[in-house]
Amino acid sequence: MDKYLERIFEKESEIDKIDQTINDKKDSLEILKKEKQEKERLIADLSLEYTNNNQLKQRIIDLPDIKRTLKRVTLLFGAVFLLPPTLILGVLAVSSGSLVFSLLVLFFDIVIGIKMSKDYNQRLNELESLVEGLTPEGLDASNMIVDSKKEKIKADVAIIENLMQEIKLLIAQCEERKKGLKEDINHTRFMRESAIKDHCESVLNEQFEADNKGGFQKRHLPSTEALNK
Repeated sequence: MDKYLERIFEKESEIDKIDQTINDKKDSLEILKKEKQEKERLIADLSLEYTNNNQLKQRIIDLPDIKRTLKRVTLLFGAVFLLPPTLILGVLAVSSGSLVFSLLVLFFDIVIGIKMSKDYNQRLNELESLVEGLTPEGLDASNMIVDSKKEKIKADVAIIENLMQEIKLLIAQCEERKKGLKEDINHTRFMRESAIKDHCESVLNEQFEADNKGGFQKRHLPSTEALNK
């Protein structure tokens, strides 16, 4: 094997090693990308938890006002809903002197009153159940923990991003090195072809002169089977 071919093969071997390095680094880059996405999802979840804690804290603070408002609305609705039919039935009961109308008014008021009280207590229980066992101080402490976790994960994300940048830079450098090696190979091949063209002809002519001086004596040629081996 001539020196030109040796050089070409060396460069091609180096390219193979660079390709393997690039593939390995791309695999590492994909792993880091997935890890970064997972940590970003954790940050999003923690941000949502922080917001929910603040909403619960505000709900606890506003709960007394909400109770008063709910009570006023219930009483107002009851008054608007009960007053007209009660007055009508009451007037009928008085004018007719019928005990049935009086009992009907009482029954109607009791049923509606029970229904309104039940609805009020149900809504109040729903409001209280959302913040049961919670305090503004406890929620503030929980948010401090959430903030601490977020900062740590953000620091991890920054480290991952730096590693990804370093890998991308290394891949770019490998690609550039690979490009240079291919140019070297092409140039070496060109020089080899030029050398063959420039020198092979003179070598053949010298051999021709030597054979011509010997009268082109016949030599023992290998058999066809030997040539094909």
